[in-house]
Amino acid sequence: MWSRIGGVIGVVGILALVVAVIQLVQSNKAAETQNSAQATQIAVLERQLNVQSEMATLQASTSGAGPTASAAAARVAELESTAVALVTAQAEVKATLSPPVPSGSEQAERIGFNFTNRTPESLEGDTGAPDHVFIHMYPIPGPGFITGVTYLNDNELSHPEVSETITLLVLRPATRGWRVIHRVTLPDDDHPPTTKGITTLKLDSSLPVEKGDVFAHWQPGARPTGPIPLNGDSSSIDGLSVGKFGFISADIELGQNITDSGFTGSRDYFMNIIFEPTP
Repeated sequence: MWSRIGGVIGVVGILALVVAVIQLVQSNKAAETQNSAQATQIAVLERQLNVQSEMATLQASTSGAGPTASAAAARVAELESTAVALVTAQAEVKATLSPPVPSGSEQAERIGFNFTNRTPESLEGDTGAPDHVFIHMYPIPGPGFITGVTYLNDNELSHPEVSETITLLVLRPATRGWRVIHRVTLPDDDHPPTTKGITTLKLDSSLPVEKGDVFAHWQPGARPTGPIPLNGDSSSIDGLSVGKFGFISADIELGQNITDSGFTGSRDYFMNIIFEPTP
């Protein structure tokens, strides 16, 4: 009876894994930036499929006594250890495909352009945007805190990687524009040089926000190239990021007002903030 039950469990597991493999193969077509990680996950799932298939076959041979049953039982035990290792490997790959939220809160969410499984038009980021502010029109849904930032790592392509930085701004709607309520300079990227994957930063201090606040970033004039990949106006999907030239550091100090005139463009920046709502 137990061997029959084990066979049924094995078949159910095999069917579930077949579905998972098919889904991953389909999603892999649209995920050029994470091909390597997805290929690894597909390989792990296929290996799990083979392990469970062999276990389902061997379980029927473990009943009774004799050399054959003993050998089958030993092989099943070996496959069970392999299955545990594969589950661990699958979790590690999933962590690569989905950027972690740097918080213990189950309600934490990413706000901004959904860049999961998308390839940016400009993988190297802004190549020349000195003294620009880019506002990302994704309103905070309610009171809470910004606890971190996550972004796709850039790739300078034919050039060596360059350490770059931006300043995160949080803006509150005001008359004819916004007021700067938070300003945080993010650490330089590419320490060490990184051209793939996703970086997630946890802020030293959580930033209190209210419904309707938006986030933005400033590109300093002394460091005109940016670390965040993007889609330009012609290839944008959401097109909810707008920019304006002419901001020095003093213009974005806390309490300063930024007028809503003169902002142009319709970009997608491969960057999100991590938001935790107030309980």
